[in-house]
Amino acid sequence: MATQPGYRVWPARYKGFSVEIHEAQGHRSWIASREVRNVLPSLRPDKQLLQDYPYGFEKRDKGPRLFFNETTLTAELRRMGSPDALMFLAWLEKTVYYSAARKRDGAPIVQTMPATPRMDGGVEDDGADLHIPTRKLPALPKSPRPPAPEPKGGLLQRMLLIPVLALWRGDVALGRAIVAGGLALTAWIGIAYWLIAKITAPARYNGAFALKQWLVLTLILSVAAGLVWWCGGAMRCALRHHREGGGFTGSLITFVSALTLLLAVLPYPLGLAGEWLSGWWMIHVRDDMHTADVLRVEDLGRIIVRGDLGFGTYKKLEHALQMKPKLPLVQIESPGGYVVEGLAMAKLIEQNGLDTVSFERCASACTFLLAAGQERYLGAGVTVGFHRSWSYASGFGKGWSSVDYQIANYYRSRNTAEDFVQQALDTPGNRLWVPTHDAMFTAGYATKRWEDRKSGY
Repeated sequence: MATQPGYRVWPARYKGFSVEIHEAQGHRSWIASREVRNVLPSLRPDKQLLQDYPYGFEKRDKGPRLFFNETTLTAELRRMGSPDALMFLAWLEKTVYYSAARKRDGAPIVQTMPATPRMDGGVEDDGADLHIPTRKLPALPKSPRPPAPEPKGGLLQRMLLIPVLALWRGDVALGRAIVAGGLALTAWIGIAYWLIAKITAPARYNGAFALKQWLVLTLILSVAAGLVWWCGGAMRCALRHHREGGGFTGSLITFVSALTLLLAVLPYPLGLAGEWLSGWWMIHVRDDMHTADVLRVEDLGRIIVRGDLGFGTYKKLEHALQMKPKLPLVQIESPGGYVVEGLAMAKLIEQNGLDTVSFERCASACTFLLAAGQERYLGAGVTVGFHRSWSYASGFGKGWSSVDYQIANYYRSRNTAEDFVQQALDTPGNRLWVPTHDAMFTAGYATKRWEDRKSGY
């Protein structure tokens, strides 16, 4: 439309929207349905509008857009009858139509009259006669077309930030809010779950657990924020859809469903985030678990790990293993500690092909280290105790957690019998199962008694 001679295009600002006004010869204003739909997402589809307005709603150029003239747009906004539609109409009459009427020698704007019924059940368009010219107007002088305004913001802002904010404010069509918003939230939940699984994988642990905790906490909270964004935006879109004359039933179902989903699902990510935050607080602020001592005793040909497997023990063991000469045996005397620290230390021992032994006590997370040895020796007086994992936030639990399944898989990878693994992890975290030495040898958890050790130990 703007490419034809005699037309002038100028932008008008309504709330947060820019509406293009196309002014034709005779100072008649035309507005594309797409521009109106940006302001009022519940505007009917163009096909329906064409059926009701055979005149005054038409193409004005070679493009696909359809344009309202003043009379037709006024009629449609009054038909919608919603507060938003009537406010938009009042703005048009004050900002656009009044000035256009003044340009037309002060002629008043033609009032929209009720449609005249036809015999076939349709309606006559009383504004059709407006398209019969009464006199030929001289062509307006050609004026250069103003340059199109540059889109604000970068590509990321236009493709991501603006649509996200529009849905949250309820400024998109109801169907689009449900489908596009739901797909976006589902995709983000999948990405967050994948990232959390990668971050918390014991194989990727490098001793920086505090950083991992904050990354996981941020991802969990982002899922909660995404749920609030989608459900809240859907409820706002439902309210706006109803205000603009949309169906009451669809608006009500959407609003109630979004509210129910929010109340039912939101406690889960918030509770999970609370557990991670509580764990971080207990570990780094109120941590009563000290880092174990890791000593290299070259005269005995071994590395000795003694004490709680608190955060930082992994780094100590890693440093000891990097020193020369290489010592082939790790002696572990520990009541246990953090699962992630213990599993990571076990992987270090396994990767270096070392043997393990315990003479006094090895319990809880310490059992991972003992199981990591190529040869797993038991001293005559050692006590080895097993139980499943627990946490400060979730307590001791009634069944296996996802961490317990990781522990079980590690025991199995060290050729430990299945019934032994089941018995070990069926024991609650506030109890201890202490099998006999013979039971550990039979199950494959331990391989030899200390008196049967290799020569040189």
